[in-house]
Amino acid sequence: MKKIVFYFIHFILISFLLACENKRNANIRIHTTKDDFGRTLQLPVKIDRIFSVSPSITEIIYKLGLEKKLVARTIHCNYPLQVLTKKAIEVYPLDIEKLILLKPQVVFALKGFISDENVEKLSKIGIQTFFVKCETAQQTIDAHVKIGKVMDADYVSEIVRDTMTTRLHKFQKKISSSPPKLKALVVISPQNLYVFGAKNYVSDMLYYANLENVVPESNPNPFPSMSEEQILKLNPDIIVYPQSTSDGTDKTLSYFHPALRKLKAIQSNNEYFINEDIIVRPGPRIIEGIEKLSQIKPQN
Repeated sequence: MKKIVFYFIHFILISFLLACENKRNANIRIHTTKDDFGRTLQLPVKIDRIFSVSPSITEIIYKLGLEKKLVARTIHCNYPLQVLTKKAIEVYPLDIEKLILLKPQVVFALKGFISDENVEKLSKIGIQTFFVKCETAQQTIDAHVKIGKVMDADYVSEIVRDTMTTRLHKFQKKISSSPPKLKALVVISPQNLYVFGAKNYVSDMLYYANLENVVPESNPNPFPSMSEEQILKLNPDIIVYPQSTSDGTDKTLSYFHPALRKLKAIQSNNEYFINEDIIVRPGPRIIEGIEKLSQIKPQN
């Protein structure tokens, strides 16, 4: 009985919020645009309140100087430090009632960071979700302009894009005059053997750092789980661990999987820890991540 009452109250609350938002949005001027996945959206001409379900997009918003329009942050957003002054919202799963109460006009997202069901709920009350693609380094850079255009911040976003693209091209020029690429394995979970596959932005970062993802492109999964046998067969030259701390307590592959001590990278002491936020977040710091990767100097 208590459960029935809970769901009834939940339904009434959502219905009330939807009705209020529909009334509020009735007289707002809108224009038509498309996001990176070709979805046609009706967005307000003037946008004053926004939300991002991804820490990387939150970083883009701050980079473009749009932080005053950000109604809240996710509980995972921690950069720049000023973002910690914002109200925090749980996004896994999304606390949609709390988000609706904050009245954003647009939600920015990467695919997979918000469910289709929640996108539909928000759309029904006039809150559109704008998806951007950040599957490569250049797409990540271009995302700044996509968001800037939606927010009428074209000038600033184009300066940011041009600056980042210039730095990216400098890495490109170095590649042609560098020694042959070393093969790298970037580990997501040493215990469960999840790694970054060949078809994602991290693989692109490795390319610009003059490294090659040891996971073959024939594996379509961007974040595959591999067996010990598969990793032994790949036998990377170096192993990279995105980490949140550097206090010396980080666990490596060999800690959980002693059989992997046979790997060339482990035997030659070529395991490296890099701040996870500049590796796993496709945002303004992607150039910094490439720089860190390019500074790896393997031991023989």
